[in-house]
Amino acid sequence: MELKDKKVVVIGMGISGLASARALVERGAKVVVMDTQSAKELKEPLSQLSRLKVKTVVGGYDQKLLKEADLVVISPGVPTDLSALRVARLRSIPIISEVELAYQINPNPFIIAVTGTNGKTTTVTLIGEILKRDKLSACGQAQTGRKVKVAGNIGLPLVEEIKGAKSLDFVVTEVSSFQLETIDKFRPKISLILNVTPDHLKRHKSFKSYLEAKKRIFLNQKKGDYLILNLDDPATFNLASQTKAKVIFFSQREELREGAYIRREPEERIVINLKRRRFEVCKVEEVRIKGRHNLENVLASSIISFICGVNLNNLRSVLKEFPGLEHRQERVAKVEGREFINDSKGTNPAATIQALEAFTPPIILIAGGEDKGLKFDGLAKVILKKVKALIVLGEAAGRMKEEFSEYGFSQIKRVSSLKEAVNLSFQLASSGEVVLFSPACSSFDMFSSFEERGEVFKEEVERLKRRVESDSKKVIP
Repeated sequence: MELKDKKVVVIGMGISGLASARALVERGAKVVVMDTQSAKELKEPLSQLSRLKVKTVVGGYDQKLLKEADLVVISPGVPTDLSALRVARLRSIPIISEVELAYQINPNPFIIAVTGTNGKTTTVTLIGEILKRDKLSACGQAQTGRKVKVAGNIGLPLVEEIKGAKSLDFVVTEVSSFQLETIDKFRPKISLILNVTPDHLKRHKSFKSYLEAKKRIFLNQKKGDYLILNLDDPATFNLASQTKAKVIFFSQREELREGAYIRREPEERIVINLKRRRFEVCKVEEVRIKGRHNLENVLASSIISFICGVNLNNLRSVLKEFPGLEHRQERVAKVEGREFINDSKGTNPAATIQALEAFTPPIILIAGGEDKGLKFDGLAKVILKKVKALIVLGEAAGRMKEEFSEYGFSQIKRVSSLKEAVNLSFQLASSGEVVLFSPACSSFDMFSSFEERGEVFKEEVERLKRRVESDSKKVIP
């Protein structure tokens, strides 16, 4: 992509927008960065952009500059139907995401792209760790200076990580439905769709539209590329006939002639059948990250690792050591026998169902947050089986209390803060029980991100622990 002297408008001053602006300036583009927030709210990004010497617009969009643009790059949080983009569309000005910009700047490396409703970041990180550990190249040759880059929703935009990457280098990246909406030429060598369940419906309007966005990950794949799909997920299973790439499945339920699966007898083992060879990876109980949902991530990561020529022993060692990520069923502390779990990344009902299935009842569940308009019926059925008491907070609290009550679950308490939720959960739980914070909702009603929400939860648990320990010392004669 020739960018020198091109007029480019970047919309959004978050991590993705700033990375796009830097990449464009490095390539000689004339860059304008716009955001609807005020200068006061954007103090830090404006400081970074001033060092790049680019024009900035805050508090709205400059239609004149949009009309004059050769290219518009939008951040993931910017909806494609934004009225300000209408002028660009009327003039046939290309509108692309940071992911597409990255690919057009450098399409050379071996790109592994991961999407799905849940598990993307864990899987991308796990694949990256396996490839970094391995001593073999994709062709089974000695690795000589081959690099592994990991990008996505972990503070590492693809447009920055892909810089300087060569054709032999691996770039493992997470891509969201928002980013996939505006790809054009983006073509991963391996694409993976972990699962697709209802989410982001305020943005996509319907599950069908959400699935259509996810499907775009394999839009440009050709013969010789790979598409990895979840056999157990009806939404992903049905995509197999819609691609030119070679499809390989993974499954927890079925034994596969080709793919990754769980062999049940005489004990659960991860098995890979690939290129007419069978590999027994390890026992399921040896995998460090727990939960059936994490087995999806492990199976998908394993089959991709084998396609990339990874040594079996290196794969085994990483699976036995990889601890998982923060805010994803993260064990925080035990307080008088009650175990507190931080699953702040559980931002939709499907994720919270997965978290509940990972623990033994009775469970005290803390849930609620920004209401995304998703259905709670599936979650309600699991709550009836596994939850002793439900504590709700945030924008969705009222609807949650009403809908779960209609299903016959009555042990529901409504609170106004995480501090109140943590303290109440301690009172409701008994020693040996789990307190699970898995909101099933976004964080933006009360927090800036799921990370901030998770940190606040952990701080409140630690504060509770110190208080309880202090109180117990006071009563010792």
